[in-house]
Amino acid sequence: MTTQWQHYRTNVNGDEALFSVNLSYIDEQKIDASTVVQMILPFEAEKDGLPSEKNFQLFIKSLVKITSLINSLNSIYYVGYWLSKGKAKVYFYCTSEEKQALIELLEHAGVENLKAQFDPAWDIYFDFLLPSSLEIKMTATEEMLSTLRQYGKELNKAYTIDHRFYFYQEQDMLQFLEYVAEQDKDFLSLQHSNMPVPVRDNEKAYLVKVEQEVNLDENLIFDTVEFFEQTSQDFQGRYLGWHPQNSLMDEKKLN
Repeated sequence: MTTQWQHYRTNVNGDEALFSVNLSYIDEQKIDASTVVQMILPFEAEKDGLPSEKNFQLFIKSLVKITSLINSLNSIYYVGYWLSKGKAKVYFYCTSEEKQALIELLEHAGVENLKAQFDPAWDIYFDFLLPSSLEIKMTATEEMLSTLRQYGKELNKAYTIDHRFYFYQEQDMLQFLEYVAEQDKDFLSLQHSNMPVPVRDNEKAYLVKVEQEVNLDENLIFDTVEFFEQTSQDFQGRYLGWHPQNSLMDEKKLN
């Protein structure tokens, strides 16, 4: 199985949090692992409750030592962790038969804060660890801004950017465009396809492009991403993300 990880920042109960989740199990069916075991590892935190780069690497070093030990056990699934307020909570799914062996192994490794619970539907994985579509867009926005800086772009000037969407029903698209046009937001143009076009998996949908001029060093881009993510869902559409026009980054889009 190919391992793919998603890393993202978010807030949990008003506190800054950093998540890392193994996406390999999203489409897996009938995994016989109905118990989730949580372990807690402390780390030295900064004012925001998260580790510095140096302390993060120390945490990862400790985590790798522990997770490498579980390779000796069968039916153990390491699904991810999250960091906040000086503590890392790490999660493993296992069979009921392997639960005690896993706990004993972790205790032998010096882990003291352990908790096991019955979770046959993998609710912690699907409903808590996996990022929401908005969290994915926010993380992608941070990555886009970071990449622009790496290209030597100055973010404290106006950029023309494209926001892209698709809708399966023409009426949903038209109502979305009407609603957006009524908002007190300075969009340069609203464009859409007159006919549905192929989008994915042999599906067809109506495409929408919204042009906006915005300074990327301000929080407005994050506010706009949140607005479009929620509004597109309200009208049964999908927000694909944004990218700047007429730059070296034209080929890089947010999905």
